[in-house]
Amino acid sequence: MTINLPDGWSALDREQAQGFEAELARELAAVHSLAGVALDALATRNSNDDVLFRERAEPSHYIVVHLTWIGRRETSPHFPAVVFAGTFAEFLAEEALLAAEIERTSP
Repeated sequence: MTINLPDGWSALDREQAQGFEAELARELAAVHSLAGVALDALATRNSNDDVLFRERAEPSHYIVVHLTWIGRRETSPHFPAVVFAGTFAEFLAEEALLAAEIERTSP
């Protein structure tokens, strides 16, 4: 599946995606809101550890997760952090707002 990503994001091939999916599975505590939710990794933000996932059971639902890369289960239900959840159109709108804010505040 090919999607048009905003600037600053890179699509993942299947092998890369599997690596991010495995890391997410390692990090999720049983009480995390994403525990037990089947997700497909689609893209990474170039500037940090954010990963764009799509929910398998609800393909119109996209989630951006900020991975911690500790390589083991987190103890807090707040990590890894879900930084966005919604439709792809909402994701694009959120990214456009972020880009505009960065441009507005850049020297």
